[in-house]
Amino acid sequence: MKWRLAVLCLLLAALSGCGWIQNEYRVVSEHPAPVPTASAQEEEIYSATDVNSLTDVVLSLVRDGSAQNRIDVTNFRGDIKQSVSGIMRRLALEPVYAYAVDYADYDVIEQGDAVILKLDMVYRRSAEEIASIVEVQDVDRAQQLIDRALNNFDVAITLKIEQYSDTDFASKACQHCLEQPCRVVEIPKVTVEVYPEIGTTRIVEMHFGYNNNRDDMRAMLGNVSTVCASAGTYASAVRGDLQRLTRLCEYLITRSDYQQTDTTTTPAYGLLCRKQAGNKGFASVLYNTAERSELECYLVTGTREDAPYCWNIVAVDGKYYHIDLMQQWQTGQITPQLYSDAQMTGYAWDAAAYPVCDTQPEPDASQAPESEPTESDPSDND
Repeated sequence: MKWRLAVLCLLLAALSGCGWIQNEYRVVSEHPAPVPTASAQEEEIYSATDVNSLTDVVLSLVRDGSAQNRIDVTNFRGDIKQSVSGIMRRLALEPVYAYAVDYADYDVIEQGDAVILKLDMVYRRSAEEIASIVEVQDVDRAQQLIDRALNNFDVAITLKIEQYSDTDFASKACQHCLEQPCRVVEIPKVTVEVYPEIGTTRIVEMHFGYNNNRDDMRAMLGNVSTVCASAGTYASAVRGDLQRLTRLCEYLITRSDYQQTDTTTTPAYGLLCRKQAGNKGFASVLYNTAERSELECYLVTGTREDAPYCWNIVAVDGKYYHIDLMQQWQTGQITPQLYSDAQMTGYAWDAAAYPVCDTQPEPDASQAPESEPTESDPSDND
C-alpha cells in the first residue's frame, strides 16, 4: 500500500511539473496579432448630402488617386439619380478632374435603407503626378516657375493657374532660352497641354525634351559663359553706344569661319563653340553680350520671308534701331547696320512688344568712329 501511495505522489508531481512548464511557455512566448485580410478590412465610405458636397468628395478622391469608391448618398437632398449625371458634367470642367481622370463610370444602388453611389474612375495621371501640381495665382507667376524649371533642366512642370489667360507658353519658353544662353544652353522640344479647355482656372502641363543630358549641358554652359563674359568686357572697355556695338559686331562676325545652320537646338553654343552660324545664335549672343556691355538690347522673335527668324533691337544714344547680325555675316558687313521699322522689308514681328524704331539712321550711322585700343580682342585668346 505504501509503495502504491509513493508511486501515485510521484506521478502527480510529474504531471504538476509538466503543467508548470507549459504555463510558463505560454507566458513568455510572444505571438504576433492576426493581420486582418483585405476582405476583413472595412471599406471607407464617404457621404454627401447635396451637389456641392458630392463634388467636393469626388475631387478629394481624385486628389488621392482613388479608383473604386463608394459614396453614401442616403440623405442626398433631391433625386440623386437625376442629379448625378449633371454633377459629372460639372466635374469635367474642374481643372484637377479634367487633368487627372480619363473616364468615369457610376451607378446608384440601394442596399437596404442605404443609397450608395458606386464610382469607378480610370486615371490618365498617377497619384504622384496629381500631387506634384503647383498652384499659382496668375500667368506671370507661372512663367517665373517655368523659367526656373528650364534653368534647372527639368523635364516637366504642372501648374494650376487661378487667373488663367491665353498664353503661348511654348514660345515664351523658347524666348527665355534664347535670352538666357548662359543659363539654358539648349532649347528643348516643348509640349503644352491645358485642362480644361475653358474656365478661369486651368491646369497647364508642360514637358521639355532635350537632346543632351544634364551634365553635358552644364559643361556647355561653362563654355558659353566664359566667351560671353570675355566679349562683354572687351566691348565695355570703350565709350559710347555705337563704339561698343561696333566691337561686338566685329568680334561676333569675324571670330570664326562659320558654317551656316539654323537647325541646332543649342544656338549660342553652336555659334561660339562649334562655328555654326544661325539667326538664333547671333541674336541670342548679341542680346547677352550687349547687356554685359551696358547696351540696351532686345531679342526679337518674328518671321523673315514668312519663316521663323530672330534678330535684335538696340538703343544707340537713346534711339532704337533694328540690327540683324545674321544678314551682316552673310553679306560681309562687319560694322553695325541699323534700320528703322519702315526699313524692315520682309520682316514681321509683334510691334507692340518692342520699342518703336522710328528714327531713320544717319547716312554714316553704320560707320563707327575709331575707338581707342584699350583692351585686346578676346578672339586673340581663342
